[in-house]
Amino acid sequence: MSSSKAKAAKTATNPPLSLEDTLHDLAVIRSSDIDLAAILASAMPPPSPVTPTETATATAAPVADVNASVARSHEFAQAARAAIKIKNRGEVEAQGERVNDVRGQLEEVVEGLVGGS
Repeated sequence: MSSSKAKAAKTATNPPLSLEDTLHDLAVIRSSDIDLAAILASAMPPPSPVTPTETATATAAPVADVNASVARSHEFAQAARAAIKIKNRGEVEAQGERVNDVRGQLEEVVEGLVGGS
């Protein structure tokens, strides 16, 4: 199977950024009280004025650039989903509690060593 046929088969079975996944991700973000506007504003530079010639040049972007952009967007969506799943499972809070417990035990050991000498 050639690489173009393999890519077409992969796209047909698992379309990048499917509407269902995107809407689900947006619903989770909305229900999580995450300020997406603030995150995006800090990650992107402010827009600059666009002239008509720049617009024409931008619309003629090479297909490779578009494909690379879609790939980066897909990777971002996957990373965001993974982060939301971790948050929803409560693993971070559980690990934080374990760290605090160990810290407390170590402080008791230090107090015992300092008090015993």
